[in-house]
Amino acid sequence: MLIASASISTLAWPGGAHATPLPQTKAPSADPAMALVQRLDTAHNLERLANRVAGSTVTFAGLARSHGTDNARQIVAEEITKARPGYQAQWDHNLAEIYARYFSTEELRSLLAQGPRSPYTSKLVSTHEAIALDMRKASSGILQQLVTESLTNAARR
Repeated sequence: MLIASASISTLAWPGGAHATPLPQTKAPSADPAMALVQRLDTAHNLERLANRVAGSTVTFAGLARSHGTDNARQIVAEEITKARPGYQAQWDHNLAEIYARYFSTEELRSLLAQGPRSPYTSKLVSTHEAIALDMRKASSGILQQLVTESLTNAARR
């Protein structure tokens, strides 16, 4: 299963390129790579990817024939939302490990503190494709499991 490079948008700072550093919504991790993943809030990314992948399956096509496309999308999205928390921690762990391979502790702390104004933002942009490729390799199984579970539960409804 492929995870589209553009879909793993680890570069999208909420609020855009001129955003100020984000407020903490939960206690930050002591690990700066994990803290960056938490700051970037990858839950939305995982759900978006899962919905995209699920929508391209034969199972989804069958649900769309039975329930209508819009209803099938809604049912599948609800199931993905319910199942995602069981997969999010491993997804975040994988992404944090990948960031730690590409960035020093100092660089990660700068990205955390300064957001898109960090001098390391250009490095984040320039390493995006490599990070996305590594994330695909590390996490396509997680995405596949999430989609499979969600489609199975949607088909039971």
